Amino acid sequence: MSHAVSASGSRHPLRVNLVELLRQPGARRDVDTTISIDDLAAHPAMADHLGGEPSADRVRVVADIAVTGTVESGTDDVVVTLTACTQWDALCRRCLSPVQSTTTSAFREYYAIDGTRSRSDDDVIAVADDRVDLEPVVVEYVALDLPVSPVCRADCPGLCVECGAELATMSCECDTEVIDERWAALDGLREALSSTDDAGPADEPGAAADSSR
Repeated sequence: MSHAVSASGSRHPLRVNLVELLRQPGARRDVDTTISIDDLAAHPAMADHLGGEPSADRVRVVADIAVTGTVESGTDDVVVTLTACTQWDALCRRCLSPVQSTTTSAFREYYAIDGTRSRSDDDVIAVADDRVDLEPVVVEYVALDLPVSPVCRADCPGLCVECGAELATMSCECDTEVIDERWAALDGLREALSSTDDAGPADEPGAAADSSR
């Protein structure tokens, strides 16, 4: 997975000085912070998940994102292991009931200063500067892990397509059988044959004349 990595000199739990850590192999920094919901608007990955009313078409983030984990230095790279917990709401796509839940995103990434890494390019994210801002990375993982089609429960029966009744709490008498038009001719033939069987065998020609003899 590729990320846009930005540099920053600010002292912040999600802004990591790679040079400082790589000077001390085995050094470890614990991360326990939040990404403010107000700051999420600056991230393109969150464009469809902020503000407005709950709907069945999108999941809306409703609180700060809690981020915990560690940043550890190796010989020539830095290992970032983080977990982000995100509270969200939406409407069930089947019955339109309100849904509220929390998604947990866990990931591990390897970072190195460009030109000093020993791992393959697929494993390590090369950084041109000596600092990396992890906030965009966390937000990207969170956006990918938010549910696309939220439901209030896995077996939600949804709404009746005829009268709109919420089938989880009430029943209706609507005929919702789906008929495949491709089989309509065969169904008609079956009904005709059934009617013929119920009427009994048809009289054969000459039967009446034979009976009068």
